[in-house]
Amino acid sequence: MTSGSPVSQLQDQINALTSLSARITALRAIPPQLLRPPSYGIAGQACYMPDFGQFKEITTLVKSENIQNALKAANESQKSADLDAMTALSCVNQRKKRRLEEEPAESSPQPFKKASSPSSKKRTSLFPSSETPPLQRSQLSEYTRSFNKTHSSSCMQLKFWKPTRSKDERLGSTDNSLITLRFLIPNVLTAYINVTAESKREDQLLVECVTVFGSREKKASPHSQSDYTVFQALTQHVARMLKSDPTVSFQSLMDLMVSYQGLFFDKCKCERVMSLEGHVPAVAKVWLQDEETKVFGWTARHIGCR
Repeated sequence: MTSGSPVSQLQDQINALTSLSARITALRAIPPQLLRPPSYGIAGQACYMPDFGQFKEITTLVKSENIQNALKAANESQKSADLDAMTALSCVNQRKKRRLEEEPAESSPQPFKKASSPSSKKRTSLFPSSETPPLQRSQLSEYTRSFNKTHSSSCMQLKFWKPTRSKDERLGSTDNSLITLRFLIPNVLTAYINVTAESKREDQLLVECVTVFGSREKKASPHSQSDYTVFQALTQHVARMLKSDPTVSFQSLMDLMVSYQGLFFDKCKCERVMSLEGHVPAVAKVWLQDEETKVFGWTARHIGCR
């Protein structure tokens, strides 16, 4: 090993900094009074003058080229070590991310959600899949007549709704593309359903919104909201379902609305009619279909039990 080798230079720098650190540590034994100006007249100060002279020596030593080079090398080494640590941490995080994204092998334990269970064969969706073609605007009148006839035994009614004199009519303007229907389940609810016809799809009806009220609320109209929490929650739930599937057919929506006939006596999966929080009925609906038994239909759920 030659005297000018990098290892030898590094060892010299370490020795220089170690010596400097030891001398600075030794200065802590000097009384702090020596740091004050001599005008204070401290007794016995003269006996410490040799120690006080060490401050000048250490100051000169710190400013020397040898110590400055050693400090610079130590600073660069620390920066390099920090960069290496950050790079190693980044590599570890990337490996963890890749492991999470990789599909588990067939021989490895499967995630809990894929574990075999009695309910694993049941498919849950917001709206059921349907092979029935979407309803066209020209077919809406015939559909309402057929719907009322089919549900005549339960006295449900679906009718076109139009105010006696709306604000738009007073101003001399009307929106012919918007159609409002009033759906009634006696002693349960009244719902106003706004639909529009999409010209790009041959006048296919699109459901814009549904507003639900109590069947005996006098102020019920498509432009207001119910005074009762249960119908406000029901309106919000239907809005979330429509947002998840904006192109759902009008027939599928009406199947959902008909299922609210048992709003005030259908039990949730928790075996309660009213929720523990808020004492609200099961306003949410979940479509369940068992592929084995072919049993399917809308099932009531509390908002907190879904």
